[in-house]
Order: sequence, then C-alpha cells, then structure tokens
Amino acid sequence: CLFTVVISLAAALFSPAASLLTSHMKRKKKAVILLHVMTSFPVIVYGILLLCGSRFSGLVSFFVLYCFFAAFIGATVPVWQNFLVKIFSERKSMKALSVMFIFQTVGRIIGGFLIAGAIEKYALNTKSAALVFLGSGILFFLGSFCFLFVKEEEVSVLRQKRHSAGSFFLAVKEIFKNRNFIFFALSGMET
Repeated sequence: CLFTVVISLAAALFSPAASLLTSHMKRKKKAVILLHVMTSFPVIVYGILLLCGSRFSGLVSFFVLYCFFAAFIGATVPVWQNFLVKIFSERKSMKALSVMFIFQTVGRIIGGFLIAGAIEKYALNTKSAALVFLGSGILFFLGSFCFLFVKEEEVSVLRQKRHSAGSFFLAVKEIFKNRNFIFFALSGMET
C-alpha cells in the first residue's frame, strides 16, 4: 500500500513540474527519451547493489530508489502523453493509447509469469532478484530508444517560454476541451 501511495504522490508532484519544464518545447521526443532513460536507472542501480552484495541493498535503499523511480515516472507520464497526442491525430490518439496500454498490460502479465517461473526454478535469492531488477531496468533502458523510430512533426506552440502560472492554467483549460482525453483520463480514477 505504501508503494501505491508513493507512486501516486510522485505523479501528483512531479507531473506538473515536468509539464512546466517542457511546455515550451516544439518537439518532445528528446525529453521523452531522456525521462524514460532516467526512470530505468534506479532499477538498474538496485540490481547492481543486489548483485554485488552491497550493504546498501537493504529495504531503505530499495525504498529510496523506488522514490526516485516514482518521481521519474511521475515526470515522464505528462510529457509522454503530450508527445503521443502530437504524433497521432485527435481521432487516432485514443485508439493508439488503448493499443499501447493493452500491450503494456500483456507485457506485465508475461513478465509476471517469467518472474514466477524464475523464482520457481532458481528460488528467490539475492542473485536471482538482482537479475530480475537488472533485466527489467535494462529492458526499460533499451525500450526508451524505440521512440527514436517515431517521426515527430514540429508543432507550433503558443509560447516559446516556459509556463507561467497564468499560461499553465490556460493550458489546463485547453486540455479539458479534449473530451476524448478526459474520458481516457477518467479510466485511471482508481489510482
């Protein structure tokens, strides 16, 4: 339960900050890649700590690194969503997001079975846990670069400067005009 609170709190705190820092960018692909790469680092670092048998591989280190992971996820989500609605037409964006979330869900299910199989075969020990963390982090890191294959059109932005409080609220007002996105966002209310 604590980890759900941390990820939700990080999303609430870091999503607006990421939006403010990237709002002026005409292209978001580099920011999306960088944030995905940064998200993979806490997972890889914990895997390395476990593999090396570091005295810093305990629960406190796990929680601290999880907080970093959650912060990076919180910062990634709005930039990633903004990027996606820029590369797909408004008509196709909901379908594209749905397809992506279906594949993510299938990936989680397959990953769960792979982890369960690894635990059953190799027992849960520090080395096997390290390999799960390293494998997950490395796959996340490598997956970050899949965005390189996406063609992003340069779009005009209303402002070339970062948001001010007034322009931020104006942008939020524009978001609420996209009914399809609002319906999609409501699908995550249980979080």
